[in-house]
Amino acid sequence: MQLLYASALAVVVYALQMVKGFGWTWNTGGYEYPVFWGITCLAVAIWEFRRVYGDSTFKARATIGGQPHRSRSCS
Repeated sequence: MQLLYASALAVVVYALQMVKGFGWTWNTGGYEYPVFWGITCLAVAIWEFRRVYGDSTFKARATIGGQPHRSRSCS
């Protein structure tokens, strides 16, 4: 889903470029904001892909505070 959002934001950036020309900052009608969110969506998509389909060494490195996350049991 994140890739869909990132591609939609790429279309927004392209449309802004065609309509207004080059403008980076938001107060001049630029595309700083959609580029930021597009990169963020892409980073989240890559992170989740690696978390779900990655190897076990990545899962070991993706821990909280450097320690393996242990769930608490309710006993």
